[in-house]
Amino acid sequence: MPIDLSQFQNCTTAACSTEMVTAFHLNQPVWDSAVVFDEPVLVDGKPIKLWRQPDSILVVSNRQTNQAFTRETDFHTQDGDLIIPEGSKIATYRNYQFAKLPNVPEIFQSVTKDGQPLRIDQTYQRHQIAVTYMAGVLGKKPKKIGSVPASAERVSLRKPQFVTFYGDSITDGSNATGTTNEAPFQPGWVDLVGAMLSNDGDGKFYWRNKSVGGWSSQNGIDNVEAKINTSASDLVVLAYGMNDATGNVPPEKFEFFLRMMIKSIREKNPKTEFILVSSFLGNPDWKPMNTSLLFDYRKAMIRITKNTKNVALADMTTLSKDILSKKNYYDITSNGVNHPGDWMHVAYAQVVADVIRGR
Repeated sequence: MPIDLSQFQNCTTAACSTEMVTAFHLNQPVWDSAVVFDEPVLVDGKPIKLWRQPDSILVVSNRQTNQAFTRETDFHTQDGDLIIPEGSKIATYRNYQFAKLPNVPEIFQSVTKDGQPLRIDQTYQRHQIAVTYMAGVLGKKPKKIGSVPASAERVSLRKPQFVTFYGDSITDGSNATGTTNEAPFQPGWVDLVGAMLSNDGDGKFYWRNKSVGGWSSQNGIDNVEAKINTSASDLVVLAYGMNDATGNVPPEKFEFFLRMMIKSIREKNPKTEFILVSSFLGNPDWKPMNTSLLFDYRKAMIRITKNTKNVALADMTTLSKDILSKKNYYDITSNGVNHPGDWMHVAYAQVVADVIRGR
């Protein structure tokens, strides 16, 4: 099957490559850059744990209003924690997440596992502050599992590369500020990968995003012919799991659906390489969320990389687990339950781009 160029986009300007990389700090990995940029926090009145132990706080701001806050007056540090004192201009949101949505019938209200109301909407990022700091402790970079050697070589040699992304609403970019048309207008992680690999707008990285919100791995295989097998791709990035977990899809079935997608695509294009993206973690408080399944799906993906040639894992499950060992879930979410905020979209892009590059 030939490549249908009309289905792909590419970047030929600095605006969609270099400028975006600079604006959103895409070349400073969240796990080991000396400076952590714009780490989000939903202030709840308690001492704030940052993911990586801060040596010094550089900037605290609201990315949506561009308001910068003042050291000592609005914030200070104590024993490695960020403290918001009384009288600070930084708003405190105690139990913001535990609220019924106005004008929404009871039957459609979301609840926690113990029956409390749980806010699901796109307002979280409006209230999160962004903390930029010098980090004294390294985070854990996701381990390299599997490989996509032809894709890595194309990127290294700046050869044309055609990539298809196929997943759920996280991959579709839902609730990234660029999608909701709110400042700072950051795209979802797929377009951030495009920016990172477009080499100053040389136009040689081509991508299409065929993701659909709400889809599970079964939707993926059911629609692979219509959505994916309409053009050849050098690389296909499969990113399912969140909706499978809320639907309690057994790991064996999830693995089967992924294997069937790979098989179906390779029947048309045998040389296609694959990256499997294990989902960042959903909110463990949310009634439908079965977090343990996401770890089982990660194990299933690893099994596929072990016995299927030219398949690699992009491990967002482990990275988000590490981040959440220090941070509150409501710091990193954009909708309260299963969508990442901008900062986590950056992390997604950095992890996936590293796998494509073979790092």
